[in-house]
Amino acid sequence: MTTVMTIGEVMRPCPVALTPHHTLAEAHGIMRNHRIRHLPVEEAGRLVGVVSQGDLRLIESLEQLDTQRVEVEDAMTPDPYQVGPAAPLAEVVQEMWARRIGSALVVESGAVVGIFTCVDALAVLHRLLEGGEARLTSSPPGEIEATGFEGKSHDPREHRTGHHR
Repeated sequence: MTTVMTIGEVMRPCPVALTPHHTLAEAHGIMRNHRIRHLPVEEAGRLVGVVSQGDLRLIESLEQLDTQRVEVEDAMTPDPYQVGPAAPLAEVVQEMWARRIGSALVVESGAVVGIFTCVDALAVLHRLLEGGEARLTSSPPGEIEATGFEGKSHDPREHRTGHHR
């Protein structure tokens, strides 16, 4: 009998959520402090979006703007992909790939209980390929224990060229 791995088994808890009215500078600071690249955006306890480091960089590159004044709602992706904790991991990964998105928010009873990102998917894949357990460790988001990548860029261009863009 095959056991279906669920997203709830491999998600990471969200350490914090933003509101649409946080500034881009505040979002950058929170991401940096928590060493994460995606944050849910909630308003009145309801999930209204997700913002990534890439979203912030894109909007900052398009306009001459003051990151101390521009709000997250101008950079976030509204109506993000969300699943329940019992969703099969294979289905979530398939949907993320089909949509070309970097994260799935895990919601239970209307509350965000976790997040699963492409980096998390790679950590799960690595553990499975190594014959280990697929569950993510309690290491800080962005760090993958026992892979030899701690503190290094995960951009393959850096490993080929010796520098990071």
